[in-house]
Amino acid sequence: MATITLRITGLEQVLNTMNYQDIVAGPLFTFLKQSGLEVEKESKLLAPSNLGHLHDSITTRVEETRAIIGPSVFYGGYVELGTPPHWPNIDAIREWVRQKLRPQVLSVSILTRRPSKQLKGDTRQRAINSLAFLVARRISQVGTKPHPYMRPGAEAAEPAIKGYAEAMAREIETRWPDGH
Repeated sequence: MATITLRITGLEQVLNTMNYQDIVAGPLFTFLKQSGLEVEKESKLLAPSNLGHLHDSITTRVEETRAIIGPSVFYGGYVELGTPPHWPNIDAIREWVRQKLRPQVLSVSILTRRPSKQLKGDTRQRAINSLAFLVARRISQVGTKPHPYMRPGAEAAEPAIKGYAEAMAREIETRWPDGH
């Protein structure tokens, strides 16, 4: 899974020297949640979409001192980073062809590029199988290109995250003993 992890340098030292629960926990959780959701939103805007599974799988989870943002589908990292040449799952490629190439597209002759009768039944399935094989063979030769969406999403969210960090600092300052 391709994830973006937000870390706050020096946080561990602060947590060891003060009453973490009373002063930092609330503002830190709010900062991590807001920041994670901002990265999630921006990444979803950039995620390539066929059926929307990748887009829908991008989520944010906040743990004690970090936010974990990323897709839950197994192929999220492959989309982000691309792949070397490999033989892909032919069933997945068939489904991709089926979704990408609607019946009206499959009614064009692959060889002559001229309109022909709309393909139906076994003829349509053979055309899907042939196209899936050609796509799979190409992936086996050159791999897949990267389509970054998480890193650019995090970069796009950076101005908002800076604002959330400033708000967190102000909130912690108001909770700090003796106003310091």
